[in-house]
Amino acid sequence: MKLIYRYQSFISDIAGQDIQSHKNDDSEAIKVVRNWLRNVSERVTISGGKEILRSYHLFLSELPGICEDFKITVDEMIFNDYTHIVFELLKRNP
Repeated sequence: MKLIYRYQSFISDIAGQDIQSHKNDDSEAIKVVRNWLRNVSERVTISGGKEILRSYHLFLSELPGICEDFKITVDEMIFNDYTHIVFELLKRNP
């Protein structure tokens, strides 16, 4: 019985969420997260999954040039570099 409570404690952070698999596919992950955000936020202007995926692929194609602006290469970028770059780009292009 103790194991059941341990399991409930472990998953309490996701209680009430409609968990879905993204099947290790970026387009599926984007669609699932987009739909979740649309359901839990009050924002009605969230683009569809296909548009977000298109923007994501455009971002990936432009990332090497963006990294040059930040004086870093894609292969040496760490998570904090990536989040800083994304934050700055979102400020420029809300």
